Amino acid sequence: MEVRLRPARVADIPDLAVFANEASAGLIEWLYRGAIPGRAANVIVEHVFTRFGTAMSFDRCVVAEVSDRVVGYMHVAAANDLMNGPPDALVAEERKRHFAPFAGLRTPGSFHVFGIYVDPDHRSGGVGRSLLAAAETRAAEAGCRLMALNVFGVNARARKLYEDVGYREARRVDVDVPGVYAGPLIHMTKPF
Repeated sequence: MEVRLRPARVADIPDLAVFANEASAGLIEWLYRGAIPGRAANVIVEHVFTRFGTAMSFDRCVVAEVSDRVVGYMHVAAANDLMNGPPDALVAEERKRHFAPFAGLRTPGSFHVFGIYVDPDHRSGGVGRSLLAAAETRAAEAGCRLMALNVFGVNARARKLYEDVGYREARRVDVDVPGVYAGPLIHMTKPF
């Protein structure tokens, strides 16, 4: 299986929205559900990816293709961009308190993998490793020498991959997002 990585394009936004929701175990969709009356959460998430030049924009994503089919993505941005950006007006006030632990687990000065996802049919084939290597390349190009990411404590498979490529647990917090996830959220870092 030959994997090709490339920068995300506008046409990839529907896939990015689906992958971001899968990578977050449904958190992204929960966060935006009902934000715009009459709009499905996935449509709102697609809109979020169109905010060109922001930390959430599609231009901060890399996609993985196999046989011209997008099978994975990685969303990465400087943690300072994520931390210092304007608040998201689409996130309801009552949901912000549930999301605060996620936003708080960032390492200033790092390059943060905001999301990474590989289609289940293409796992264990090196796609995730390739995406993580691409994240390091982007970080180095930006003059950053520290990677960071968050992972749900129950996601043992992802944690093993991250540890195998050099990430180490830096800290953890317990999170409780009703109907989505309750348990540890682990912040991992990797100097390179």
